[in-house]
Amino acid sequence: MILPSASTSGLWSVVTAVVLGILFLKLLTSRRKNLPPGPRGLPIIGALHLLGKYPAQDMAKLAKTYGPVMSLWFGQQLTVVASTPAAAEEILKTQGANFSGRVKNSYSQIIFPEDVTFQCDTPARLHLKKILHIQLNTAKQLKNTASLRAVEIAHMLRMIPQDGKTAVSVRNYVDVVVTNILSFMILKKRFMAVGALHAGQGDELAELEQVRQFRLLMEGIAKFSLENDYGDFIPIFKLIDIQGIRSRMWSIREQMDAFASKIVFEHLEQRKSCSLHEKDMVHVLLDQMEDDTLGFKITNQMVSSAVWNAFSAGTDTAVHAVEWAISECMHNPNVMSKAQAELDAVVGKSRRVEESDIPNLKYLHAICKEVFRLHPASPILFPHWNKNACMLFGYDIPAGTSVIVNVGAIARDPGIWEDPLVFKPERFLEGMPHANTDVQGHHFELLPFGTGRRQCPGIGLSLAMVHILTATLLQGFDWSLPKDLRPEDLNMAEAEGILSVRAEPLRAILKPRLSIPPIVN
Repeated sequence: MILPSASTSGLWSVVTAVVLGILFLKLLTSRRKNLPPGPRGLPIIGALHLLGKYPAQDMAKLAKTYGPVMSLWFGQQLTVVASTPAAAEEILKTQGANFSGRVKNSYSQIIFPEDVTFQCDTPARLHLKKILHIQLNTAKQLKNTASLRAVEIAHMLRMIPQDGKTAVSVRNYVDVVVTNILSFMILKKRFMAVGALHAGQGDELAELEQVRQFRLLMEGIAKFSLENDYGDFIPIFKLIDIQGIRSRMWSIREQMDAFASKIVFEHLEQRKSCSLHEKDMVHVLLDQMEDDTLGFKITNQMVSSAVWNAFSAGTDTAVHAVEWAISECMHNPNVMSKAQAELDAVVGKSRRVEESDIPNLKYLHAICKEVFRLHPASPILFPHWNKNACMLFGYDIPAGTSVIVNVGAIARDPGIWEDPLVFKPERFLEGMPHANTDVQGHHFELLPFGTGRRQCPGIGLSLAMVHILTATLLQGFDWSLPKDLRPEDLNMAEAEGILSVRAEPLRAILKPRLSIPPIVN
């Protein structure tokens, strides 16, 4: 080894100082660009310390000081946060093509590589998105699968305790329905056995282990979506997995791939005997893998990611929306009374509500819209990323900036919504200012599913499930709280994190209210 002399040491000191000086000036000048205003960050971590247990609400508070378009430095990553309908429209529609990219982070690269939701635009991603839309979201597919939803709801009504004494976890039963609907559309099988909730019997026991594995994987995927990898913001931590988060992600990813491989193997065995009308989403994807005319290759990893995309996005949105809807109706008895009165008037009490009744249930629609306003599944949309430098409301936005639309802040803006923190479905009824506002991305004051190029591909199916499940539960039962709790005592707090989930699962006592026999088989 050659040790540096005093002269060479001095030379290296000068070189090091010059290099560090250049890097510092580059960082300083980059931050002196005409960026949107924002809080001064701390060394190394930037503004990470300003976000607490409820990031969307913390960003909304900061926006009151720094404006509807503000800059936040998370480590060395510049993030621009938009908190008004006009800013959302500019990012998601007017400049939607430029802002259609996705920020690369550990979660997207490890858990969902080559997928539809988290990856940047490629011909393959756009093709997969089209397949998901056709399989889950078209009017034809929703009509064809209405009977499937009816069957799964009948299973729920058969199993759910309704003796007027037993406290029921609403989330668990709705989760079974939604998961089975999705699994049948994706895999052509009821993936969540009733036995998962009821110490199954007979044939149901055979799938309990598969169900258990599936639920553990889903919980693991959801958990990682709530965690931050310091390496995504601070480059030095990219070299050192100081939290151990990436190793845990890789462990889940290996299990996801093994699970998907088993599904693919089962479908490969079935393919030769399947006619076109019997094919599910996985069969369609496998056919695409052999299509040489596409101009790109559909890989095994794409198939795996597409399957998990459909499950993880579809289940969480619908399950938590239904739970919030019932919770708000119990917390506001006048809303419950109006909803049940409408159901009695439109449907009656001698038959169960059907999907064909939903268009005539205006107050039910208003309840669901108000749920998506006050409790959007994700109050901050997944970060977008701009391919090219651009201007946004007079500010410079460098290429590669992470851009977040705070739809939760927009939906609770008192300048847009009267009494924004009050659950008030009436605001969406005829004659009211928001009567024509929908949740499908046409109105930028209400974007629970996003809009434009990155809108949720399963929005139609999610809405169909939320509407019919909420209507069925409200029509079918009288609801009360356990332990003689009063409606005003119901805990309506949200869980910590970036998702709008009840802090405590709703537990309620159900008693039949229809004049028809209960479903027993």
